[in-house]
Amino acid sequence: MTWCKASPPAVANGDAAEFIVAYTEKRDPYKVIVKAAFYLNKYPLSNESYCAAGLDDDECQNQHDDGCPVTGWYLTEPWEGYPDGAYKLLVKDGDTFKGWQPLPQFSPERNSSNG
Repeated sequence: MTWCKASPPAVANGDAAEFIVAYTEKRDPYKVIVKAAFYLNKYPLSNESYCAAGLDDDECQNQHDDGCPVTGWYLTEPWEGYPDGAYKLLVKDGDTFKGWQPLPQFSPERNSSNG
């Protein structure tokens, strides 16, 4: 499978989907990290520290009742009070996004009497 970089994956507005991503971090630009991450496309994300649309806190809450619509690559990490975890931005300043590809699709395994 080839890596895609030229365009983001096709994810519906307001939705998120999981893919395999490759990136390097600023602290070690020669080490390529490969892991599963989510692509969010205008996904309503609650964020207590800033508004992704650049609005102040009150204006953000007035315009985005369900959360700020964010687009980009995110990891999930355990977070108290959130059973599915919380989204954390994947690529930070100085990091380099290398590409993405779909998760592998495996066929259900058949039961075999041979082991």
